[in-house]
Amino acid sequence: MPLDKCFFSINNVYMLNTNHNTASYQAKFADFLLTKKYGSLSVKSYLADLEHYSDWAVTKSKRPNSKLSSNNSLPTFFNSRALEQYLLEIQVSESPAAIKRRLAALSSFLKYACAEKWLNSSLLNVFKTLADSTHQALKTNDQVLSDFTLYLQDKQTTKNSLRSYVTDIGEFLTITN
Repeated sequence: MPLDKCFFSINNVYMLNTNHNTASYQAKFADFLLTKKYGSLSVKSYLADLEHYSDWAVTKSKRPNSKLSSNNSLPTFFNSRALEQYLLEIQVSESPAAIKRRLAALSSFLKYACAEKWLNSSLLNVFKTLADSTHQALKTNDQVLSDFTLYLQDKQTTKNSLRSYVTDIGEFLTITN
């Protein structure tokens, strides 16, 4: 699918946020993903996750009226401290599936941005370490929930009670990590 048609469909479905004028690097990233044979839904999701990070970064920046306006401003918003804080915050507020998807999108974007020399390649190493820690925390939670589910099943807990208990423990683990 040509980039202009992909962007047209993305704009219709998800309306790119133009407050930050991110279309320049997003268009280049979308084109890169399409050349790597990513499907249009994957491209749409990656762009949405990138926009989620961009919105978060602009909101958290200490600069009033700051904008993510060009490749040159990327280092302001994509740095090790910001990425670490973002990953910590989404671990509390998002599901494991959403976290994994956002990690994949950010990883792909950072690889691309480093290859394009928009960002220093050392950031990619820092992100990989942060992502590995995040994945480990998710695995630990998944294992705890799995073990707890098996325990409740052994005790012949009803389906509704089991679902309720597992949901509550899952939320607790997300908040405490």
